[in-house]
Amino acid sequence: MTPAIETIITAGEDNRIADIADRSSCRLARAPQCFFLKDIFAAHKKAQAEGRTDFIDSAYLMRHYGHSLFMVEGPVENIKITTPIDYHVFRAIYKAKENEQIIGV
Repeated sequence: MTPAIETIITAGEDNRIADIADRSSCRLARAPQCFFLKDIFAAHKKAQAEGRTDFIDSAYLMRHYGHSLFMVEGPVENIKITTPIDYHVFRAIYKAKENEQIIGV
């Protein structure tokens, strides 16, 4: 998890902003998410038996089936590469880290 640094909104009808979240209490969930294999497997089997395919990630699935979730702070640069722009952001972060080692910053 990392602190939310962007403004987080809830969209309403006609693309109107319905609410603006207090960012100080918001965090961004990041991968990897860790669970005991027997627990995550059981949750997936339960979802499959119920015909549920609407869980957005493993954390949402596990929370739905009653598991307690806890946050572990991680680095902001731990990004998920999903889109082409994500790859370019990763390359910039990698290059900056590489330069820090060379320069000794």
